Amino acid sequence: MLKIVVFDVGNGSCALIVDEGGNSLMIDCGCHSDKRNPVDLIKFFQQENGWLQHMEKNKLSKILISHPDLDHIKNAARVDAELSPRILLRRFLKDFPQEVLASDDENFKEYKRRFCDKYTARVINPPNWGFKFLPYKIQLRELRDESLFPREKFKNNSSIVCVIEYSGRKFLFGGDMEKVGWKWLIENCPDFKKDIAEGIDIFIASHHGHKSGYSQELMNLMGEEPKLSVLSKGSESGKTDVESRYSAQSEGLPVYNLSSRRTIVRKSITTRFDGNIYFELDLQGNMNVCTQK
Repeated sequence: MLKIVVFDVGNGSCALIVDEGGNSLMIDCGCHSDKRNPVDLIKFFQQENGWLQHMEKNKLSKILISHPDLDHIKNAARVDAELSPRILLRRFLKDFPQEVLASDDENFKEYKRRFCDKYTARVINPPNWGFKFLPYKIQLRELRDESLFPREKFKNNSSIVCVIEYSGRKFLFGGDMEKVGWKWLIENCPDFKKDIAEGIDIFIASHHGHKSGYSQELMNLMGEEPKLSVLSKGSESGKTDVESRYSAQSEGLPVYNLSSRRTIVRKSITTRFDGNIYFELDLQGNMNVCTQK
């Protein structure tokens, strides 16, 4: 059985995938001071008879950093110190324009020290994964073309997006990719276009569900629509730039609420209102979806 949790880290990003053999992949490592830290939750789930008791203690098999925005890397110090990722997949900061990376934030400095200055991106014996992991990205030389990509959007469109496939089900993790980035991938990456056109079941919406990350071209390519869209951005003081078309263009799935103990068909869910989001998939492709609240 494959288990996936999309953590509630406010307007940030962190997800964990664990296969039946206990191999684990973390996608981004955001956190929020008012939310329970993903590292603490993972340790809680690893207790005896816990949801992730089969996951190797205090170890991550791999971590993917989609791009170096603070809300995707803020927890780097704890993840490195307490979960010791064996494999790291990320962009090399030396390849970014310096003005794009200008930051005095201590969390960014910790990320750079722990995940950029320290690690190499290979290991001798990678695990035998129980799922397919298919990453896609725009080459940085293309992102430097300001006639294609506005400089202020460089970092978002540098996101490494990925497809996770297990028993015929597919999850698309969109990072902070924006409309122009999706267009480039569709037009210039045949493998990506083919993979998406075969159908996506769960779309972890890019840029937290902001309108800037929405691509009608991408949604059309998915064919019979995703079953469910997952967002991490919600209304604030009556104002929001969440894209409503994610819900309108998703098919819907039964979602069990752990607090109310009710199952409701949902087309989109958001960590801001639903808390942590849990997925379980068996070998036959059957999928259970639960929300925390």
